[in-house]
Amino acid sequence: MAPQRDVTDLMVLGPVDDECVPVLRCLCGYEPAEWTMVLSIYHDQPSPCPQCGRRFYVRIGVQTYEVLDGE
Repeated sequence: MAPQRDVTDLMVLGPVDDECVPVLRCLCGYEPAEWTMVLSIYHDQPSPCPQCGRRFYVRIGVQTYEVLDGE
């Protein structure tokens, strides 16, 4: 696999739809119309940004937390 870095905090993404997430703002500042730049979970098929050419994919996860009573 090619080298990669986590740019989660540098991107603005829309709501998750199954295996896809729309990009609302790329880390380069490009703001595509909603659902015109979409990232998938497949790292071997990254989606390029039409402005900067960088290629991206997403990892989608859910974490569940229990709220504990104070002692």
